[in-house]
Amino acid sequence: MLERLLCKLFNHKLIVIWSSKVSVSQKLYCTRCKRFYAINYDSETFFPWDYSFELMKIGENKNADKKINGC
Repeated sequence: MLERLLCKLFNHKLIVIWSSKVSVSQKLYCTRCKRFYAINYDSETFFPWDYSFELMKIGENKNADKKINGC
């Protein structure tokens, strides 16, 4: 609980977990509050990571595999 308060007061301590190859999106992890977040630099948005972002990430990886295998 104290960690979440510290994040609200002093911002998150974020590290990059995953970066998109197609868009300018990233999956981030806060080492202080132990939560995952998504950021998109084109639209300048920052959200808690949820299932919809995970589906986007999985779909992007499948499309990348098709491009590599199918040329």
